[in-house]
Amino acid sequence: MRIFVTLILLLALISLGAFAEDFKVGPSCVTSMGQEYTPSEIIVKFKSNVTAMKASSAISDLGATLISSNEAIGFHELAIPAGKTVDEMVAAFSARPDVEYAEPNYIAHAFMTPNDPYYSYQWHFPLIGMSTAWDLSTGTGVVVAVIDCGVAYENYGVYYQAPDLAGTNFVAGYDFVNNDTHPDDDCAHGTHVTGTIAQTTNNSLGVAGIAFNCSIMPVKVLDASGNGTYTAIANGITFAADNGAKVINMSLGGASGSSTLQNAVIYAYNKGVTIVCAAGNAGSSTPQYPAAYTQCISVSAVRYDRTYTYYTSYGSTIDICAPGGDLNVDQNGDGYVDGVLQQTHDGTNYGTFGYYFYEGTSMACPHVAGVAALLIAKAGGSMTPDAVRAALQNTATDLGATGWDQYYGYGLVNPTAALNSIANNPPVAAFTGTPTSGTYPLTVAFTDQSTNSPTSWSWTFGDGGSSTLKNPSHTYTAAGTYTVTLTATNAYGSDSETKTGYITVSAPPTNPPVAAFTGTPTSGTVPLTVAFTDQSTNAPTSWSWTFGDGGTSTLQNPSHTYTTEGTFTVSLTATNAYGSNTLTKTNYITASVVTQQCDDFNDGNYTGWGNATGTWSASSYYLKGNSTTANAKLTSPFGTYTTATITSDIRMNTGRTQRKARIIFGYADANNYRYVEFDDVSNRVNICERISGRNYTRAYASRTFSSATWYAVTVIAASDGTVTVKVATTTVKSYKFSAVKSGLVGVGYNTSNSDFDNYCVTSVVGASDGWVEMDENPALPEGFQLRNYPNPFNPVTTIEMNLPQASTWTISIYNITGQKVAEYSGYSESGVTTVNWDAKGNASGIYFYKATAGSLTATRKMVLLK
Repeated sequence: MRIFVTLILLLALISLGAFAEDFKVGPSCVTSMGQEYTPSEIIVKFKSNVTAMKASSAISDLGATLISSNEAIGFHELAIPAGKTVDEMVAAFSARPDVEYAEPNYIAHAFMTPNDPYYSYQWHFPLIGMSTAWDLSTGTGVVVAVIDCGVAYENYGVYYQAPDLAGTNFVAGYDFVNNDTHPDDDCAHGTHVTGTIAQTTNNSLGVAGIAFNCSIMPVKVLDASGNGTYTAIANGITFAADNGAKVINMSLGGASGSSTLQNAVIYAYNKGVTIVCAAGNAGSSTPQYPAAYTQCISVSAVRYDRTYTYYTSYGSTIDICAPGGDLNVDQNGDGYVDGVLQQTHDGTNYGTFGYYFYEGTSMACPHVAGVAALLIAKAGGSMTPDAVRAALQNTATDLGATGWDQYYGYGLVNPTAALNSIANNPPVAAFTGTPTSGTYPLTVAFTDQSTNSPTSWSWTFGDGGSSTLKNPSHTYTAAGTYTVTLTATNAYGSDSETKTGYITVSAPPTNPPVAAFTGTPTSGTVPLTVAFTDQSTNAPTSWSWTFGDGGTSTLQNPSHTYTTEGTFTVSLTATNAYGSNTLTKTNYITASVVTQQCDDFNDGNYTGWGNATGTWSASSYYLKGNSTTANAKLTSPFGTYTTATITSDIRMNTGRTQRKARIIFGYADANNYRYVEFDDVSNRVNICERISGRNYTRAYASRTFSSATWYAVTVIAASDGTVTVKVATTTVKSYKFSAVKSGLVGVGYNTSNSDFDNYCVTSVVGASDGWVEMDENPALPEGFQLRNYPNPFNPVTTIEMNLPQASTWTISIYNITGQKVAEYSGYSESGVTTVNWDAKGNASGIYFYKATAGSLTATRKMVLLK
């Protein structure tokens, strides 16, 4: 969401004649009132059980387009379709059961105000006692991520490194505005903030920084005007957390809370990152985000006399205060306004640098972030966010009302007191290893559990091996009992722990194996994939399998696919250095071929179909239902199914008040069954059930249909109660009933004129047991499928065959007397194979075509009408 907040811009022209530098005067990162969020984007997070393909389909269904995704916390930045508003699209996604949240893409802004440049003493550092703090820590080894509008850290293109950052250490960052690896500053704000944290110090140039020996990670999320979307900020936070930052400084914020922003903050906090945020320049108690989140340290601003500034935000979310400056006063009497002074450019000329006074909570925030880096460095490079917060708050100089108050929080940051609160303790070494016994070769994973933040480790494993890793693994190759020692070290000393006789290694057994195994599943339809698991004892080192169909393997735990029907005997021979043993399981695997039952209605009737209500006919070589009957139905003669894959061609015609076609399953009686309804008027697919004579819609999805148009549909009823609906090869909707329901299958309509053709059913469902993943490529058939189109035809028809696996095949065509009139053959990979039969030399009438592929066979009827 793009949130524009009014920034206070104060420009004070100062006489700088005493200084040799050519200072420039100019505003930087100035924002104005505007939209609160990006009008063309929203943020959506799907529930954790929603796959990427299902999320992609949901995004497409509502006409949105994916801009970017954040894998760390799982949100998607979406462009909304033309003609739609942000509120409409947020409501549409929020209504979906697979969406965790949807929200606008708010915009944050930099909390700062620049003024004329000038070079003088930094009153704000003595105010918090930095001179004594530097004797205790300078931030060495700590990475601080400055999430802002970039930093003048390099010479690249039109950008230049700030001269007073030449001695500052930088680590790789990222630019989430321009999506590149050069987060350079085009706003001046981020460079000024960085200077407070880590300006090069003791270099006889310019000004100082608080933690000048830390490393800065520049992360650009704000543009040249100081604005940035919440998605960019969230991406910046997770990037910093994933790439070694120990402290995050965010001198930015917005007035709107956001699940996306909060999730990013929680993610970084849970990874041990201390997050310091500017409280805001609203001059009110209105919370600003991310500072208001409990995982962040919210910093308000004071001026030289230690009173809170006119612009600072205040309220229940304030944790601590720091110097933010006031450009309206000269309380220290040095002849200059009391701003926070650091080096930056003027915001437009990226190679022209000067020393600028800024004011704002943006300037207060990096004082606290710098002190946090000092604390972590003194603690040995590791300190939890809660421990950092406690050290800062418990030692702060109390201002205002005694104790915490809404203007100063716990008081003014006190670096020296905070650093002195951390004891200079050497580590206390401790470790564990897993496993601690076994036969060689035995690999043991050692885990350091030392306290007081060690920075280096030295291990000896008792067999001559050693390591300097924190958590090493070591392999013992000879029998014996071994003593392990860990020495843990930090800046304040070392400590060792020795565990005598800690690891016991014995020789492997000298017995031959005893072969044993299992397979799952042991029965099913081809292609049947069985996972075999070795359960042999006495440590075999090699395995030889025979699967009974000519297949073999030498893997320990192989999988094997049976592609032909039959009962198969499986043998495993397990071997080690001391011998072999074989286990044979006779007739262990049973693979069967599924029979698909179909009716193409080409015989002009629907003999065997029953339980009819409504008007039905089959005189035109397809089944027609046409009447004003509500809940008209017709059940097939194919028997009862618990799980089923039903395929059919359907067509919804005009002429009735409704245009609905139904595929029925789980039929018990006229008042109790389940069905999928295809609605050409409402352009929906409904998953429904009829209970005690009343219809209930359990789930639905939008799908556009055209009247008088044939559609190939599939309904899959799985063993866990999940029902999945596909139109052509695209999954439209899935819904999981609380229980599976057995019954007849059939067709139906409701006050409609609907047609059905090529109706087929099999008990097989997909490998996912009903939950069909969407894919750009059509899924392979669950069983052997055969059809032709058009039917009736004149004189050419296409015969289409779906192969479940690669196979040689033959298609033979016969006339009504049984005479073969044409034949085709070949070899095809799994999937769809088609042949075209030109019957121009044959008489009108009924023809049969038979397809054979391996052990699979099917026969269909077609009609030639000349």
